[in-house]
Amino acid sequence: MKLSLRYDNTFQEVEIELREMEGWMNILVESDESIEDREKRVQEAVNVLLNRPDYNNWHTMARHRGIPPKPSRKDDQDADDTDGLDCLEDTNYTRQMEERESYDAACSDVKSALAKKPKWADAVIAVYINGESIRDYAKRIGVNENSITQFLKRARKKLQKIFADRQI
Repeated sequence: MKLSLRYDNTFQEVEIELREMEGWMNILVESDESIEDREKRVQEAVNVLLNRPDYNNWHTMARHRGIPPKPSRKDDQDADDTDGLDCLEDTNYTRQMEERESYDAACSDVKSALAKKPKWADAVIAVYINGESIRDYAKRIGVNENSITQFLKRARKKLQKIFADRQI
């Protein structure tokens, strides 16, 4: 049987034994049911359990969490119990999520402070937060560089009034 599985946003077909799949999915086989119907039921069960976009998004984000496999020593010495290499925790996911939350908070603060001037907010986010050059940003949105510079100058002045306790 060819089983269709979703990986990210694309489907891939895998050749698998129908009897094994029925056992894995815990599907009861009826004696008068055709093979096509059984294959269809197995595919429907896989779609419900594994081919959901929310499951695949969770799996993509969570597959590298936890304690990593024991790293090998690079200094050609034998590993012993005191080097602590097996106790390292993988914190990349947590750090990435914290950075993303901080970025989202900064963007929402700028957008709310400059709610009446969305072009200013977009320019501040692109240039000051994302690090894009004024020339590239102006070219991307099709506006003169001097206009972008003026947007940023006025937005910076307004943001300094609003966020007087923070350095911008």
